[in-house]
Amino acid sequence: MIDVVSMARRAGGSGIRASAVALVWAVALLFCGSARADLVWSPDGGWKIQGGVLSPYFGEVGETASALEAMNKAKTAQEAGSYWTALSLYDRVVTEYPSSVFAPEALFQRGLIYIQRHQWDKAYQSFDDIVTRYPDYPRFNAVIGKQYQVGSLVQAGKRPYMWGWMPWFIDYSKAVDYYEGVLKNAPYSEYAPLALMNIATVAQKDLGKPEVAIDALDRLINNYPQSMLAPDAYLEMAGIY
Repeated sequence: MIDVVSMARRAGGSGIRASAVALVWAVALLFCGSARADLVWSPDGGWKIQGGVLSPYFGEVGETASALEAMNKAKTAQEAGSYWTALSLYDRVVTEYPSSVFAPEALFQRGLIYIQRHQWDKAYQSFDDIVTRYPDYPRFNAVIGKQYQVGSLVQAGKRPYMWGWMPWFIDYSKAVDYYEGVLKNAPYSEYAPLALMNIATVAQKDLGKPEVAIDALDRLINNYPQSMLAPDAYLEMAGIY
């Protein structure tokens, strides 16, 4: 843990100056180090901040206390199946405390709820907001995994629900869009060659677009030649031709 008061005193300050320097360091840590802190949920203790230099300071910030209260209420409602309440509280955290450590976690939990509600677009977008707005989120790979999962659910024929309750028509082209998003966000991840193979499968089997399938297979072969899927990509391409 960083003792900002001791640092200020060693810097030559005393009394008021030491307190002022300590405050400056605390604020600097708040904006520079929050991304390194991780959040862990337990039903008994609620959200706890673990790791990162900021964990000792979060309880002293009034704004953070309000965000933490909203997060705890949201997660409790989420686990009880009260999704509307949970979504409203998570939206509040994202809107009112966008620079806090809680905002990307609120987006992640919101995405999980939208998956439960079969609202694929909203789920994917929630995870995508983390990628674009909070690239230092500690569970980045989990975010990409969830985006890949959304594509897999559509590919598997899982219907979207309008407003989270009314079954709607399956649009397999959405699966291609989601997989392409995975490729854009994490081109060097383990999900990238899998996404390309799945694009080829959906394009050939469900969309009747062999040209899209060939393009995906070609990218897999050229961009990921060491992937275990590369030999299968050659065979699939030969079969299409």
